[in-house]
Amino acid sequence: MTVIPPGDVGSLDGYDAVIIGSAVYMGHWLDPAKELVNRFREALAGRAVWLFSSGPVGKPSGKLARSMDQDPADLPALLEATRAREHRMFAGKLDPKCLSLPQRASLLVFRGLNGDFRDWDSIRQWAESIAGQLALAPR
Repeated sequence: MTVIPPGDVGSLDGYDAVIIGSAVYMGHWLDPAKELVNRFREALAGRAVWLFSSGPVGKPSGKLARSMDQDPADLPALLEATRAREHRMFAGKLDPKCLSLPQRASLLVFRGLNGDFRDWDSIRQWAESIAGQLALAPR
């Protein structure tokens, strides 16, 4: 397995499968991940592709976190461009140190959103299911 930031991907040569993910901000994937999909649209068509989004933050039962737990607006176009086998949404992580001053100020209004809400067991299970599918694929 190789993990490469989207802007650093120069080629998909040598990879039979690709997993592409992005944080979701304001209902959209981040530009570097969308640009990767656009740059490699043709190369992705011949590979097994899975997509994931890292989105909701906050207490999972909270009203605001539930409102964030929606597919990104870009998802239909991303699925069409990649012919992805699956898309998964996972809870995310919000670190105030990585936010702008106005974004940090908004946390005063929307309390309880900062923190790490990722469910590593779910993420591992999904990764293992992909590995299982790839192990069964003809070579």
